[in-house]
Amino acid sequence: MLDTRTTDTDCDRLVRAFAALRLRDVAAMHSAGDTMAQGLEDVDQVLGESPAYIGYCFYHGQDVERAMAGEGLYLAFGPRDPDLEESEGPAIGHMIVEELTRTGLTPTWDGTFDQRILIESFDWHAR
Repeated sequence: MLDTRTTDTDCDRLVRAFAALRLRDVAAMHSAGDTMAQGLEDVDQVLGESPAYIGYCFYHGQDVERAMAGEGLYLAFGPRDPDLEESEGPAIGHMIVEELTRTGLTPTWDGTFDQRILIESFDWHAR
């Protein structure tokens, strides 16, 4: 069993990456709703509360279930303006991949807005 008192977990790394993204004006949200649609509703609310955000990143309840089953953790992302998803979405995605990698996670992504970012080997051990 993992001793979470002394070991840096993937959840710890994700928390740090999301904190760094918020410093870069990306609304990074943990467990935003249970589905993609609910997560996007949560994003709309947060973006409406803070005009400083340039984009968003989140995972939802179904993503957590898949991660706990050993299927990796998917992250949704995009720019503030949905009309600019194809043109500005990839820049947000690159920021997310950069911060995830900086914390020691290993995301995979094809570089387009059409594919969510995946942390394949995500080990879900939340404190």
